[in-house]
Amino acid sequence: MKYFPTFELRVEKLNLRLRFSGPDHEDWLSVHTDVSAEPFSGTYAFSMLSGELNGLLLGLQALQQSVGKQSELAWENYEGNMRLKLSLNSRGQVAGTYQFAAGLGWEGANLSGEFRADQSYLPGWIQQISQVQSELGIKRRR
Repeated sequence: MKYFPTFELRVEKLNLRLRFSGPDHEDWLSVHTDVSAEPFSGTYAFSMLSGELNGLLLGLQALQQSVGKQSELAWENYEGNMRLKLSLNSRGQVAGTYQFAAGLGWEGANLSGEFRADQSYLPGWIQQISQVQSELGIKRRR
C-alpha cells in the first residue's frame, strides 16, 4: 500500500483525514478525504494548489500567535470543496465551522457543521501540515 502524507483534524463531533499526493507539474495536489460527523461518514476526492495548503498553515500559525486575544481564520480552497472557519476567543477556546463538498463550487451534496476545540490543538495541526509539505517537497512561503 502506498503511503500518502496525512493531515487529521480530530475534535468532538468531527473526524477529518486528508491524504495528499502531488504536486503535479502545475502545482496541484490530489486530496483524498475521509470525514465522519455522526451520523454521517463519507469519502471524496478533490484538488488544491500547494499554495492553498500553505495558506491554511499560515492562517493556523497566525491563530496560534493570537492566543490570548480574539482572532479568526476563514479558509477555503479555490474550487470550493472545503471551507473552515476558526474563531479563537481570549480564553483560548476555538469555535469552528466547516463545509465539505465533493462538487465544484458547492454543487451537489455538502456536509456542514460546527465543532469546539481549544488552543492546545493548534500546534498539532500546524505540525501536521508542515510535515505534509515537507514530505511532498513543497516550499513554505511566509
